Amino acid sequence: MTQELFLIGNKRSGSSLLARLLSLHPGVRVTHESDIAWILYQARNGWPRRFRCYPWDGPLGMRATLRSCRSLLRSALAAGEETSAVFRRVQSALAGLPGLPELPEETPPVETLAWLGDKKPVQHADPRVHAFLRARFPGARYIHLVRHPRAVVASMIEAAGRWQVAPGWWKQEPRRILERWAVHERWALEAGARGGCSFLRFEDLCQDPAETLGALFGFLGLDLPGEVAGRARAMVRPDPNRKYDSFPLPLHPEANRLREHYGYGSHPTRIPS
Repeated sequence: MTQELFLIGNKRSGSSLLARLLSLHPGVRVTHESDIAWILYQARNGWPRRFRCYPWDGPLGMRATLRSCRSLLRSALAAGEETSAVFRRVQSALAGLPGLPELPEETPPVETLAWLGDKKPVQHADPRVHAFLRARFPGARYIHLVRHPRAVVASMIEAAGRWQVAPGWWKQEPRRILERWAVHERWALEAGARGGCSFLRFEDLCQDPAETLGALFGFLGLDLPGEVAGRARAMVRPDPNRKYDSFPLPLHPEANRLREHYGYGSHPTRIPS
């Protein structure tokens, strides 16, 4: 039976790349920020007159899913369908929409997949939403992806200046962004401690994508096909943090403790040789 897979952690940590890499496997599909967990959380707690955007995310993913699947959601939930069944139906409906260009044009049907996932790393680690996921998807697995905070904070500031729509907190001063990064990482660590979670660093994924993916697929009970390993090596840049080396990361005691916990030194945005 198809099981659910959720990415947790912080945005701008490489989760889009990880979703594409995982979805190279014929038994896995991770959709691109559908916000379906947050939508179902709101619906199951009293169908709102108007869905609210998740407070620490932008609204684009939620709006796109509701445009495509509002009628499906209303009818399925009104009929009393299990949350897991609704999740699969929405993901199946989204499969034909523009999303991940690296994937084959024809993706396998949902019912043939071993794992069906979504990437909204902050939402999925939020204590309220995570408790909902644990209750509604008891067989789900989680992947906690972390990236050095220097690169994450710098990337958020960079994206806030380029994107038409970005979370408002990305436009704050670096120390406030770093403070929020630490909160989200604590959420992810607490979520992972409840079991069924695999942890990896973005830098390790970039240094050796085949070995890292092999371990992840093993966590999911799958083998790593040779073709997938080759495509993964071609998709990954070996040192994506390099351009942020000069960014002055503010001092923040909690963020410093987390950085040390994750095995980052004072300035290791560059992957060790």
